[in-house]
Amino acid sequence: LLRLLMTLTVLATSHPSSAQRHDGPAAEALFAKGLDAMQSGNLDGACLYFAESFRVEPAPGTLLNLAVCEEKRGHVADAWQHYRRLAQTLAVGDDRMARVKKQVDALASRLPRLGVRPRASAPAGTTITRDGVEVGTTSYGEALPVNPGVHNVVASAPGFQTRTETVSLAEGEAKNVEVEPGPAVEAV
Repeated sequence: LLRLLMTLTVLATSHPSSAQRHDGPAAEALFAKGLDAMQSGNLDGACLYFAESFRVEPAPGTLLNLAVCEEKRGHVADAWQHYRRLAQTLAVGDDRMARVKKQVDALASRLPRLGVRPRASAPAGTTITRDGVEVGTTSYGEALPVNPGVHNVVASAPGFQTRTETVSLAEGEAKNVEVEPGPAVEAV
């Protein structure tokens, strides 16, 4: 019954954009696989299916299921992001809005936050990545939401060895780290 209700929710709330082509049957099949995976306890697989279903045809019900899935697997920053996006897209008066806003607020206090910046001694041209994504200078020092767990902060600069710092965060924890590249590379 729950599966039928969730499927009907997706079908009833699908609003394809005219600017992008969508594939409703594929999205529905992927959504069903996501439900099956979630019911069997395969949260990683379920989240992948929901994300792909949403990519193929963005529907609020699919985004809601993706948010629930991410929250269940402990990815509170991803869940928070999905709930916030859903709150921005739901129609006024949608029955799900109160639940979605409640989840946004509940997850906000659980978000780990990680701020990174170069050390004062870092050479000119230093770039920093966090989990493979470059951190722009505007973000330096900003404690930004991340999922709980281990994060790799990499500092590099031309002519210097790359240095990786591993940072572990629990739910609700905030850390700021300063990084710099390793020693200068010797000329050959």
